Amino acid sequence: MYLCFLACLSLLFFVMWRFFAGKKTRSDEVQREPQQLMSLLRSKWPPDFDGNSVIDVPVIYINMEKSVERRRRITSEFFQLRLFPPPFRLEAVDGAKYLQLPQLEPWIHPDLHSLHLQLVNEGSVSAGELGCLLSHIKAMYHAYRSRATATLILEDDIDFSCIGLWGESLSSLVQRTPSDWNYIQLYRGTDICIKDFTPSMTSPRRLFKKQEGVSCWGTVAYLVSRKALQLLTDIFFVEGRLSAKYFYYSKSRKLEFLADRLLYEILVPNNIYMEEVSRFLPNNFQEDLNSTIHTDHTAVHNQDSISIMKKYVQLANLSA
Repeated sequence: MYLCFLACLSLLFFVMWRFFAGKKTRSDEVQREPQQLMSLLRSKWPPDFDGNSVIDVPVIYINMEKSVERRRRITSEFFQLRLFPPPFRLEAVDGAKYLQLPQLEPWIHPDLHSLHLQLVNEGSVSAGELGCLLSHIKAMYHAYRSRATATLILEDDIDFSCIGLWGESLSSLVQRTPSDWNYIQLYRGTDICIKDFTPSMTSPRRLFKKQEGVSCWGTVAYLVSRKALQLLTDIFFVEGRLSAKYFYYSKSRKLEFLADRLLYEILVPNNIYMEEVSRFLPNNFQEDLNSTIHTDHTAVHNQDSISIMKKYVQLANLSA
């Protein structure tokens, strides 16, 4: 009887070991493809590539205080790209902390905090979604005060594997974009927001205008114009503090708290441009780089990123 028990226990341990070993193997396989693509793309960069040759506008990146590993990774990337002046780190709003301690964000009007707390308690918005939205507003207000004509805003899970194959700087992109532009979206999660989109892969830098009323997810990387910053500041701020005005900006629309929807579709819904192939992509392949707001979106982000990298591999092969 005792020997039978030991045999069953051994079998159980063996099955568990095979299960977890198989799970790790599958995880390694999932990691392998994007890492191979990233390495391949970087190997095709011009010799002695200098990131300043393409990222030649002011840069703000959004990073939470607690996200130490993300900060380490992105600052290492900036160093390798030799970006100068160094991109400005904007401390992100931690939605959960802000709701408990409103004094952590003195640029937000006290009356707005109670409204935010009520909305989170009602389930209209999560603390993470609120923090993301407030972080992007904070980044734009900082850009507005810097007086730049165009500013690149990045989230800290951004990946730079494709930039050595752009073949054009961001300032050149701004110059050839129609002068009425408010945003240039440098990563998008879908093509359905572009009217009559027909990918050609022979003109990856073709510009398209976003359709009004159609969601085009992605605040990972975008250029914002001085004109749009002025409009957003007029809407959001009163005497240097974020006011509640933006919640009631358009009474005919349902209130939105997702950064993508509020910034791209409601407040400045017109004149948003994007290229056929996104310039940046989110890197959510490692566990510590997963989406911190919508964890269930990680797999979709990864599929999009792999698709973008494969397009760049194809383009690099075509031009070789």
